[in-house]
Amino acid sequence: MQKVSLGALALLATTVAASAQVTTVAANPANCPKAFQGFWLTGNTGFQVGTGKDSFEDDSQEQVFKGDLGFKGFDGGVGVGYLHRVCNWGLGLNFNANWTSAKGKERFGSEAGEDEDGNPTFASFSEHKAHLQNSLQVYAKLGYVICGQAMPYVGLGWDNSRWEHKFVTNNGTTSDSDKKKKRHNSLLWTAGVDLLATKHVVVGLQYTGTAGKKEKVHVGSDESGSIEFTDKFNPLTQKVAFTVGIVY
Repeated sequence: MQKVSLGALALLATTVAASAQVTTVAANPANCPKAFQGFWLTGNTGFQVGTGKDSFEDDSQEQVFKGDLGFKGFDGGVGVGYLHRVCNWGLGLNFNANWTSAKGKERFGSEAGEDEDGNPTFASFSEHKAHLQNSLQVYAKLGYVICGQAMPYVGLGWDNSRWEHKFVTNNGTTSDSDKKKKRHNSLLWTAGVDLLATKHVVVGLQYTGTAGKKEKVHVGSDESGSIEFTDKFNPLTQKVAFTVGIVY
């Protein structure tokens, strides 16, 4: 009888210990490591394309010319950020500073014919050249870690870009030019995937788009000064870049 009681107590103790172990495992699941978590130092390099919705009108609104100013160029920069893990979810905040060679131009005017390459020539025209010089970006990031090695993510934030606008007017005999630098604010969205190369090194691929509101970038007048012209511009950009980060 005593042997039976001792056996029952041993079985009960084993059952309680096993139950406690299961509870501990359930409370601390194995899929909650800290990969990707920490402070990030990042770099990116890629290519950017976009259009600017360009409108050119006189002050009487009798003539309005609209067009798409296309631009493209290489784009790259550096950034800092922090990402926190909540089980497999990653929540972060990033700041990037980018420099770019993206530029393009748009011409409004009356066609006079064609040159030897078949391009239209103009008797009189107004030309808008735009050059995206740099951008400051901040965005929130939401990702999901798969197998502790890959983290696809999306993000939403704000972009502040510096543009150089140059305007040339030509009436067929004389030409005048004006240059202006202006910062444009835009909505920013992003998506990509980060891959854990080593414990502290992350590489990835990222898409970023921005959309700015239409803003006045130039006010000019004809030779007599009696008619004033206004040029408004809102940039839309798309960029694909390779990224690398060091996580502490």
